[in-house]
Amino acid sequence: MKMSQKRYGILLPVLCFFLSLSISLHATSYQPKEEVVYKNWDKLGESSNHIDVFGRVIKCATTNQVHLMIFNESSVDQVSKFLIEVTNPTTQQKFSKEVSFSTIKATIYKAECNSDASTNVLKIDLPEGYDPTQVKIAIEFKS
Repeated sequence: MKMSQKRYGILLPVLCFFLSLSISLHATSYQPKEEVVYKNWDKLGESSNHIDVFGRVIKCATTNQVHLMIFNESSVDQVSKFLIEVTNPTTQQKFSKEVSFSTIKATIYKAECNSDASTNVLKIDLPEGYDPTQVKIAIEFKS
C-alpha cells in the first residue's frame, strides 16, 4: 500500500502541473492581440519650459489611436498646454486637439491601451480613413 501511495504522491502533482500548463497555453492561444504598434515613440517637441512630448500610433483592441507621453524635466510642477495636429498624407485631411495636462516636476506621464482614466487626455482616436502607418503628428506649444 505504501508503494502505491508514493507513486500517486508523485504522479498527482505532475499531472496537475501539466493540466494547468495545458489550460494556460490553450487560454493564451485564443486571446486576441490587444495592441498593434504602427509607429513607436518619437519625440514631437520640447517646450521652452522643459516639457518633452513624445507620440506613437497604436491600435488598442479595435481603435487606432495616437498616444502621447509627457516628461516634465523641469524642477517645478506645471501645466503643459499644446496643440496636436494629425495629418493624413494620403488625403491631406487634418484635425487637431488641444491638450492641457498638469505635471509634477521630473515625472513622466504615458498613455497606454490599458492605462487609467488620468491619462485619457493623452489618447487621441484616429478618424475613419486615416492610415495609422502614414499619419503625421505635429505639435505647437501654448505655454
